Amino acid sequence: MEFLSNTYFMLALTFAVYAASQILQSRTGWSFLNPILISAIIIIAYLKVNDIDIDNYNESGRYIEFWLKPAIVALGVPLYKQLSTIRKQLLPLLISELAGCVVGIISVVLIARFLGATQEVILSLAAKSVTTPIAMEVTKTVGGIPSLTAAVVICVGIFGGLAGFRVMRMSHIGSPIAQGLSLGTAAHALGTSRAMDVSDKYGAFASLGLTINGIFTALLTPTVLSLIDYWHFAIAKADFLPLSSIFMDFLCGFPRKLCNFATKSRKSHFLAKEKNTMLSQFDLQACASAFIVLFAVIDIIGSIPIIIQLKENGRTVDATKASLISFALMLLFFYAGDVVLKLFSVDITSFAAAGSIIIFFFALEMILDVEIFKNQGPIKSATLVPLVFPLLAGAGTFTTLLSLKAEYADVNILIALILNMVWVYFVIKMTHRIEKMLGQGGIYLIRKFFGIILLAISVRLFTANVAQLIGQL
Repeated sequence: MEFLSNTYFMLALTFAVYAASQILQSRTGWSFLNPILISAIIIIAYLKVNDIDIDNYNESGRYIEFWLKPAIVALGVPLYKQLSTIRKQLLPLLISELAGCVVGIISVVLIARFLGATQEVILSLAAKSVTTPIAMEVTKTVGGIPSLTAAVVICVGIFGGLAGFRVMRMSHIGSPIAQGLSLGTAAHALGTSRAMDVSDKYGAFASLGLTINGIFTALLTPTVLSLIDYWHFAIAKADFLPLSSIFMDFLCGFPRKLCNFATKSRKSHFLAKEKNTMLSQFDLQACASAFIVLFAVIDIIGSIPIIIQLKENGRTVDATKASLISFALMLLFFYAGDVVLKLFSVDITSFAAAGSIIIFFFALEMILDVEIFKNQGPIKSATLVPLVFPLLAGAGTFTTLLSLKAEYADVNILIALILNMVWVYFVIKMTHRIEKMLGQGGIYLIRKFFGIILLAISVRLFTANVAQLIGQL
């Protein structure tokens, strides 16, 4: 059975498996049957079953690798055809790529940190959206694990190829330039390959996104990681230093502290995080309580008549945009709100006590059918105004988030917020069905029921925080 490990046999097997995977996907039309994913699974299983060493398989892989170089050069052909368009829009393209690179790095680092990942794992994820050779070199530079980076890069590429176009369609991104550029930026070579399957224009901008994002990632990753750590350092100092001291310290000592912090403090910061991760603070009862409070304050069920009225007046309401924008605003205020409070020398306990009064009046609105908070803002866009603000992400929601922060761990509030936003999406999407199912009476009863619960929670928040303030006197 030596022929099973023969270099040329495994080369032929690789081609045959990939071709069969392509045929399978084209016949079924199922996007999750990605040829690269299916081929990788089959080849790995084949090597495992026949106990073939990976180095032996790589001998056949070098023949395929040889043709990668001319294939990469061939990407220049569709790029050249789009050269005039690229020249006209060069500045927007570069700004978009810069934003995509920075947001990609920051988002994966913050999510990994939130989930309690170790320092080495987080640093290994930073360069997830570029080709494997660049990603591994960047990871070596910042002190991550190159082998882990290689695996993550492949997973990101496969996921981008599978879900990229679907996500963009859901987000109503229809421009071929935007779609191609996004896919190349987020999913590197595998995303570019998927874009090439659609058309040369998509492929051209995907390859452009792949190239520019690779350059930006190689240049900016160490700096962005250092800035993230310095930002956490500055926030931590805000607990015991006045704002003016922080600002002057940041301006005068930034270059020196940035270098020192990047090289010395990153490890200790992440190790401290390991001991007390947010996930360890998860509590089902607290999560449920936070969900009920946000459910009652956001009150999407009570907004169904307003949404129906907007639709009947010929105004479009986009469920996806409304949910995502509302979530982004709430998340921003949830994390930046306490920093804003420090600007005015207000602590979270005092704000929570004041916020509980606002929640109390919201409950009275729901129970007594009176309007205490007047909505006098301009109404020009149904999705943004009045749906996102003030109905979903209004002053009451912001106040509630910070009030809850004084009572529950962050992870419980965030999970509750995500669940509420999923609920909001489905309610907006199926407004007419829900109204028919519940009826006017059902919606009325739900508002009253959650109004009473919200009233009780506001009283508890008020007494708990006021008692804490009195104890500090």
